[in-house]
Amino acid sequence: MWWNHSWKVRWIGMFCAGAMVAKAGGWLLCRPDPGVGTQLAPGEMPEVISCISLNGFIFCHIVFWSDVEEWFERQP
Repeated sequence: MWWNHSWKVRWIGMFCAGAMVAKAGGWLLCRPDPGVGTQLAPGEMPEVISCISLNGFIFCHIVFWSDVEEWFERQP
């Protein structure tokens, strides 16, 4: 359905990527005890940051894609 430019798949992809960024970003920024540290091992923090960055890129790419108007003008 992605190759056929289904608008439903586009919105689902945007929601999944955006929700992951919001959840993980909120978890990192709004911890209750910032002085205590995270529950993550020191080696896991780069993985979390790279996952947030990748999903943020995917979200922005889907939202600001150059031919985004074609997704809505195309009639099935």
